[in-house]
Amino acid sequence: MASTEKDSDMTSKPVSLKPVTKVAVTGGTFGNKLAGVYLAKLWLKDPSELQRQTFNATPFLVNPRAAKAMVRFTEKDINTCFLESILSAPDTEDTPYEEKRAKEINLIFGPKGSPDPYDLLLDMHSTPSNMGVTIILDNAENYLGMHLAHYVQNNFPFLKTHIYLNMVPKNASEKITSIVRCGISVTFPAFQTEAYQYFGLQDYPIDADGEISAMVHPNLQDKDYLPQKPGDPILLSFYEKTIPFNGDRAVYPVFINDPAVTLQKAAFVKTDKLKFSIPAIRSAP
Repeated sequence: MASTEKDSDMTSKPVSLKPVTKVAVTGGTFGNKLAGVYLAKLWLKDPSELQRQTFNATPFLVNPRAAKAMVRFTEKDINTCFLESILSAPDTEDTPYEEKRAKEINLIFGPKGSPDPYDLLLDMHSTPSNMGVTIILDNAENYLGMHLAHYVQNNFPFLKTHIYLNMVPKNASEKITSIVRCGISVTFPAFQTEAYQYFGLQDYPIDADGEISAMVHPNLQDKDYLPQKPGDPILLSFYEKTIPFNGDRAVYPVFINDPAVTLQKAAFVKTDKLKFSIPAIRSAP
């Protein structure tokens, strides 16, 4: 066990959840992540591959304008537009396209916070980082999401699936996945698993002009999910000076060199590797 692993105690008492009947499968949240874009377009033409006897699955292209232009977004990152304050604000002539689109999506699959939104939303993404298959959840209390991730890990071990936790409360989340609820119609047993929990960004050094003045060190590139200890080289300045990691404990980098992270003038997302005990879930009576 690495020194940064921690135990997170959670109840083992089974949790009752409402059955899943409405599922959304979305792609193109970012128009330049083409795997999700093309899968959404494929299933919009023929959704039969998504259908199951116990629930209805709806394919959806989140940001068609960005997908057509093959850019991340046209005016504003749509995955920052699902806050209550944005969704409830009236449109004006200056309202960005993505905010208007988020409001349309919220009415289709939500509304956020309503008693009867869609049960589950699977948002398909890709990244140039070396993260393999990663299931991203807001937190470990998303029991359905944790069970689904655990199912994938157990039944498709060749995928080497990781779980990444954003650590954002659902009501404070700005992402598309926050407009739906989670439920399930069968019982899954309790289990323990590891997940990588967000705790900050590794910022790049910034020069006097406010510009990034370093890059990811070659020794770190493609080392997502591998521990980096204090003193390990993580950045290389544009003058070829090695910059070591100066944290007080080992860190598990993810999203190394991902464009969304670079936009925030950061090299990667820092995570802790934690253990979680997830309770069983069963269909509510």
